[in-house]
Order: sequence, then structure tokens, then C-alpha cells
Amino acid sequence: MGAPNAGVRKWIACDFDGVIALTPDGKFPRVQEFRGLRVMEGCREGMEWLVAKGFRIVIWTCRDDKAALRAFLKENSLPFH
Repeated sequence: MGAPNAGVRKWIACDFDGVIALTPDGKFPRVQEFRGLRVMEGCREGMEWLVAKGFRIVIWTCRDDKAALRAFLKENSLPFH
């Protein structure tokens, strides 16, 4: 008998503002601003760990500019699907 969850995709949604990114002074960013944002400490490592454990990561956000969001994630080597 195989593992009970064999072949099941594992997904996790990760919020962008205040979870992945903060302003340089550590505040919650304004929605639509990407300039000056920084990745929260430990975020990249945590996301990479999740991917290594077989999770696919979806970014949860209310931001409209998805191209800018993807660019931020790629520029900061953050995994997402």
C-alpha cells in the first residue's frame, strides 16, 4: 500500500504585503508601490524549504500590477508558481 497522500499536489498561498515584503523601515507597504520594498528576513529560505518539501507556492495579493509583482519576485529569487 502506498502513502495516503501519494500523488497529491501540495499548494500553499503566501500573502505578499507584510509577509513577503516590507518597506525599508519595516512598515506595511502601500498597495501599488513596489519601489523600495525589501524581502522579509527568512522569507526566501522559508519559501525554498516549502518548495523542497514539494509545495507549490501561490502569491496572494490585492495588488493589480501582476507584472510588477512577478518582476519583484524574480528579482529577489523568490519561488512561486
